[in-house]
Amino acid sequence: MAEELEYRPLELYHAGGDMSVSWYFVLYFRHPVTQKMERLKPTFNINRLKSKQDRYAYAKKVIRRINTKLKKGEINPFTKRNLTLAPSRVLISEVENINDKHVNKMSEETKKSYKTHINRFRDFLDDKEMMTVSPEDFDANLAQDFQLYFQEDKELANPTVNANVGRMRNYFDTLRKKRMVIVNPFQDVDSLPERRSFKYVPYSEDEKKAIAKKLKRDSPSLYLLSQIIYSFFARPKEICSLTRADFDFSKDTKYLILKHSTIKNNRTSYHQVMTPLYNLLLEMGIDRYPMNRRIFADIVGDSHIPELQRKAVTYQWHRLIIEGLGIDNNLYALKHTGNCDHIIMNPNYDLLWLKQQNGHASLEQTQAYIRDLPIRRLIESNVNVSLFGC
Repeated sequence: MAEELEYRPLELYHAGGDMSVSWYFVLYFRHPVTQKMERLKPTFNINRLKSKQDRYAYAKKVIRRINTKLKKGEINPFTKRNLTLAPSRVLISEVENINDKHVNKMSEETKKSYKTHINRFRDFLDDKEMMTVSPEDFDANLAQDFQLYFQEDKELANPTVNANVGRMRNYFDTLRKKRMVIVNPFQDVDSLPERRSFKYVPYSEDEKKAIAKKLKRDSPSLYLLSQIIYSFFARPKEICSLTRADFDFSKDTKYLILKHSTIKNNRTSYHQVMTPLYNLLLEMGIDRYPMNRRIFADIVGDSHIPELQRKAVTYQWHRLIIEGLGIDNNLYALKHTGNCDHIIMNPNYDLLWLKQQNGHASLEQTQAYIRDLPIRRLIESNVNVSLFGC
């Protein structure tokens, strides 16, 4: 005869998705005295979430956590009083509540602006799979990642990023006053420079020459990584974990295809490698690496976490270029520099090719990106110009 379980697995009551009634979880657990299965209905604060999508995602995580602990015998609501495993407060809900009260008497236009900040914060949490994070678990490292996410992944202008960070700093000040957090994680996030009117600041010719000379001598791996960013128009964190298997050397041509699935939205992109970079890869012996060998392991170490890999690369860039050469610009700027130089050297550039190389989702995104690039000069032989009236 099968042994009777002391419980039935946790389930969600969601009223068929009806948001007008309270949702809760259902757990049956055997009472130690009566030996009867008692029904418990904890909510784990699920009703704080304002959309069905968020509630279902939250419920899935709670059910998995609770049922795992039930199997291990770590939960007994009658003796251990330990059924509060989900966060007591959900950060996104608390921020939304603060925002709703703050904008209550503001104009519709102002409300719309504030809502944009909330939606961007929600996008960040969703991308990090942290929709149920509690206020106290959102630390200074995540605040820095928040800034980097909108500066690099979303490619927003510095003033826009600063506005988002400033808004989050205000929200967390309120959370601190409510004693939901001890320290405001955004208090030490420095504002980005707003010194130029365009979004992207490329490197000058002299800066490129100095950087190449420095990296060739002091860090060949970082030199290769920087050339890949420049040639593929790639984001640094997209290529930190590349392995030999991501490169296709089988084509009998002067280019190859880079295949990787670490870009945004977990899509796979194909980037053409032109002759100069192809020759550099061969010169560095990348084609002879074992297929599972990581190209930049000497920089990023053993970590498989994209954020940690990106920080390791950023540290080396800061040490060698920003401090070593006094060139105050980040590694990401090589992406914009590569785009600028390609357009300058190829006035009749192929927009579809640029879309593919940049990993953009649409031609409209590529066109908008090009409009924001500060093209530094034109090749006069390819441009017809004159003075008006002459």
